[in-house]
Amino acid sequence: MENNDTHMQQVSTPRTESGSPSATDLARIFNEVTTARLVLRRLRSTDGPAMFSVHGDPATYRYTPVAPHPDLATSEEMLQECLQHWEIYGFGLWAVTLAREAEKIIGFGGVEH
Repeated sequence: MENNDTHMQQVSTPRTESGSPSATDLARIFNEVTTARLVLRRLRSTDGPAMFSVHGDPATYRYTPVAPHPDLATSEEMLQECLQHWEIYGFGLWAVTLAREAEKIIGFGGVEH
C-alpha cells in the first residue's frame, strides 16, 4: 500500500549565530503541517479535553508500562508542559486531525527535545 501523505517543503530560514534556526522561526515553520488527509497543528490551550480523551483511554496505553491519565487535570498538566516546550524550542507535539474534520482531534504526535 502506498502512502501519499509525504510533504516536502523547502523553507529559507534565518539562522542564529550557532547556525540553527531560532525557536521563533521553527515555530513559524512547524505551526501547521497539512497533507491530503491530515492536519498536524500546534497545540492550543483548549486541547485539554481532547488530550484526556486520548491519554485517559486505557487502549492508548495497552502495550506500554505507563498508566492512562486518571483525570482531566493530569492531561491539562501535560498540555501545559507541551505548550511550554513549544515556547522554548519552537517545536513539539501536534494535535492531529483529519483534514475534512479539522476541529476533531484524533491523536497527538510530534518531536520533543
